[in-house]
Amino acid sequence: MPSNPGSFIRKILPTAHRVLVEKIIREELVKVRGRVLVIGAGHNPYASFLSGAASVIVSDISDEYGKVDQIVDAHVLPYGESCFDAIIAIEVVEHLESPATASREFYRVLKKGGRVISSIPFMFHIHGDPHDYQRLSRQGLLNLFSNYQATRVSEIGGRLAVISDIVTTGSNCLIPLRILNNIFYLPILRNSCSSDCPSGYWIEAVK
Repeated sequence: MPSNPGSFIRKILPTAHRVLVEKIIREELVKVRGRVLVIGAGHNPYASFLSGAASVIVSDISDEYGKVDQIVDAHVLPYGESCFDAIIAIEVVEHLESPATASREFYRVLKKGGRVISSIPFMFHIHGDPHDYQRLSRQGLLNLFSNYQATRVSEIGGRLAVISDIVTTGSNCLIPLRILNNIFYLPILRNSCSSDCPSGYWIEAVK
């Protein structure tokens, strides 16, 4: 299970990557409509941003904290074909043993014109939840969703965010320095992205 990004400590001492991802989440998830499946929801921090959805199924591989509706393996989704308008998978792909298998399952259960909305770290430390299998580049992500009608991959953050996270995730004694990561809420830093050294990627793939 993932850590809780909504906890008090995580909010005041976030990683730079989390600050950047959460800004996009706030802007993009409110636009989602229809029947929605959330993959790897963990503590379900996205519910308040999906107010426009007709219905939301919150899922994860376990329910340690009682926050999910269904226990689901992204590699074998227990749903029929073409039944969701959107699939949300925030910071999930790196934890999938076979992203290609999951991508095919997402495609199968999405309606025509439905979207996968996802994010994945790139220049970011290895972390559990429960395992961390890979990092995919922009081209790797385009290849992962190559069977979709259209795929947009956008860089998240750049070298400054990457350096901050390398430093502040290297030792527990450096965690207090993460309070400085709140500067990434500033538009000039939030919009500063690197094509060759991003903190991560934001992905939208349309069936």
